[in-house]
Amino acid sequence: MLLQKSKIDFGLLLLLAFNIYAIYYYYQNPNALGALIVIFWLQSVFIGIFNVIGMLTFTNRVENSFTINDKAGNRSGCAALFFTFHYGLFHFAYMFFLISYIKDITPSQFTFIKLSFWAILAGSIIQYLQDKARNRTQPVNIGNMFVLPYARIVPMHLVILLPKFLSISPSIVFVVLKLFADLIMHIAYKNFVFKKSNQSL
Repeated sequence: MLLQKSKIDFGLLLLLAFNIYAIYYYYQNPNALGALIVIFWLQSVFIGIFNVIGMLTFTNRVENSFTINDKAGNRSGCAALFFTFHYGLFHFAYMFFLISYIKDITPSQFTFIKLSFWAILAGSIIQYLQDKARNRTQPVNIGNMFVLPYARIVPMHLVILLPKFLSISPSIVFVVLKLFADLIMHIAYKNFVFKKSNQSL
């Protein structure tokens, strides 16, 4: 009830705080790019997990917001299963592509990763509870829920490709893209997933 009535976006505040701390940590530890990439990957995985949980548990849905083979409906189970396979496959593949960046992680950086893991988990749970409370009065668009998390895959592509083509530090590219990807996705999720019942994808 408290989360439902609160106008404070705790998820956004936690996201900003986490990114600011990550940037500060990188400033203090300029060789910690591998640790930041691991954290970004973990954060993306948590986003995917809680997105699937949302698809299955957000019962107030925009009518016909998800289609399979041109057949409209609210098949949240089908959407969740397809998303799990497709999104999971991307992240499984990237786990191998990014190994070259994470092979030199130090024990102190591993401690930072463990602390970040719990911080991301706590933030994900709080965000889910806020969204679950919001869903009591506002329907969700399952189609948009399916699409939006892929915004985090683009920075993964760029962090691999841009430094090679532009001869710039991958650290700079990654830190900047991570911040923008987090904020843009959070705002987009708030504005495009929760809609009036007469709006659809």
